Amino acid sequence: MEDFGDITRQLELNFRLKRLLDPVLKRLPSWLYSPALEMVVLEVTTACNRKCVYCPPHYALGIPPLSMEWELFCGIIDSLAAHSYRGRLGFGIYGDALLDDRLEDRLGYAAARLPDAIPTVYTNGDKLTVDRFLSLRKAGMAVMIISRHSPELSPALQDTLKVLKRDYPELYCISLINYHRLYAEGNKPGIMNNRGGLAEVTRRPPARCLELEYAAIDCLGNVLLCCQDCTASYVFGNSGQRDFFEIWNDPAFKEVRRRIRRGHWLFEICRKCMSGKGLCTEKPAGKAPRLAPAFHDLKTTMASLGLAVQSAPPEEVEGLKFLALGDSYTVCSFVEEKDRWPVRLAEALRLKGQKISPPRTIAALGWRTDQLKQAVDAAALGSDYGLVSLLIGVNDEYQGATPEAYAAGFEDLLQTALRLAGGKKENVFVLSIPDYGFTPFGRSKQAKISLAIDRFNGLNRVITERMGIKYIFITDLTREGLARPELVAEDGIHPSGLMYGLWVERIAAALQGAGKEDAARPPGSNK
Repeated sequence: MEDFGDITRQLELNFRLKRLLDPVLKRLPSWLYSPALEMVVLEVTTACNRKCVYCPPHYALGIPPLSMEWELFCGIIDSLAAHSYRGRLGFGIYGDALLDDRLEDRLGYAAARLPDAIPTVYTNGDKLTVDRFLSLRKAGMAVMIISRHSPELSPALQDTLKVLKRDYPELYCISLINYHRLYAEGNKPGIMNNRGGLAEVTRRPPARCLELEYAAIDCLGNVLLCCQDCTASYVFGNSGQRDFFEIWNDPAFKEVRRRIRRGHWLFEICRKCMSGKGLCTEKPAGKAPRLAPAFHDLKTTMASLGLAVQSAPPEEVEGLKFLALGDSYTVCSFVEEKDRWPVRLAEALRLKGQKISPPRTIAALGWRTDQLKQAVDAAALGSDYGLVSLLIGVNDEYQGATPEAYAAGFEDLLQTALRLAGGKKENVFVLSIPDYGFTPFGRSKQAKISLAIDRFNGLNRVITERMGIKYIFITDLTREGLARPELVAEDGIHPSGLMYGLWVERIAAALQGAGKEDAARPPGSNK
């Protein structure tokens, strides 16, 4: 058969090498071996046209066809963007990604928000056509992994791959994994898995768990212990209710992963997975939105370790929806979630009696006006937001945009913000651009930076006030950064949590009125 990019032998070699390293890595101090998050895989759909014996959800458990909700998907991507995620982003787990009718939309949104990530589509290839492949590549797919589950590839798939290799060699990004051969030959390297004893897969398991170096999120938003937990028995939080990275970095979840990496099989699923046995877990009874859990020892095990799982949703707050649009000054790079100004502003307004939901943020480190506009458009948001903030421009200035180009992009974004607020001007506010000249990073060019920031702020203020929208000036606060080093984050350029607290005081006062109208105006304004 023609070589279409089969990587099965490479995987086998890689697993054997990892097996040789396992005893060494298990003994290294945690601080010497604490792998970064290298992959996040999303179950965008549970639908599949096959029933493979080594895939319990479809072979034996009857998983219903579900799709990840768009808002949930965008929230996960937004969380990854807020942390400048650069690893692989998988579309798969227990469904064939090609059966997701919004796959191109998802790829487009992910590509816009995560320009340095590697969007990877997992499929059995049965539904792959030349046109669909080209559509996925155009949308942002970087890699396609085709799982082979039959002795031979179907003639239709072979023809498709031949055309792609011949006519579009520069776009060909497909790798194949021959799971049929691995299963038929006993899977001695340990690539396949018995899914905690729910699949008839025997193998020689590695000494160290290889599944913890990437995150698995099912179609309901549950952040799982690992991708092998096909019945979502070990859920450490829901990314529709808590920020994904808040869940991933939760001390309890981090401690669990640390112990398992050290070879402590804490849970029943771990012990069965690492036993090398085949089918050894009973089919779970009961019903659930996705699948009934097959294991029930999460709470008792965590309690025995003195750890708590914050998987329950936070108390919901009814009220207006808050959308924060911007760049690193809105995602609040280099400060904890609780110290971000949109989060603190929502809390401050609640204390003043305002009912407001947790903020949704569309922002990322390094974004210019055009990149923010692209991300907002891709998110396909409704026009029911009761509060919309806009803070954008520092990267336009830093990257050399002309004032005229910035003004045009800013006005376009402000019109978009107004639309998202249902056309209600009183529900929108703009923050002035901070002055990074008063930081260790910018101090050598402080005068030049400050002059440029003033010029850009002059433009966004005129546009904002012409449209009758509230303008809140916070630039003067950021000009205390050199005199008060505690107002600057550890990276030497972004505001600290303390600085964001000062912003919130001014923003809350301006939004509430409270006799402090001057807080909403820059010095020298007579309006």
